[in-house]
Amino acid sequence: MFRKLVIGFLATILTPQVANAAPVTTSFGTITQIGGGWVGAFLSVQLSIPIVNPDGCTYAGTYMTDPTMGGSQLFNSILLSAYMGGKQVSLVIDGCMDGFPKIIAVYSH
Repeated sequence: MFRKLVIGFLATILTPQVANAAPVTTSFGTITQIGGGWVGAFLSVQLSIPIVNPDGCTYAGTYMTDPTMGGSQLFNSILLSAYMGGKQVSLVIDGCMDGFPKIIAVYSH
């Protein structure tokens, strides 16, 4: 009995956990900081509004694009244009990218 309990417990803690949070859209805010690099075409942004971190990512304060995602070049272009033009953006966040909340869509107005 104890052995089954231990095996069940180990199976539970050793099984990769999948985030269950649904994508969340931020309010519109101004980009206060933008950056890119080091080892990939990553773009990070900070907004003038409170952070949204539905998946509890480690580094909540900056959002990050995923360069392997099909729309990342488009997201980067929209974000850079909005930053340069002083336009407000809204981000859709889902999951984490290297510990940062991951951007999966961008809106600007």
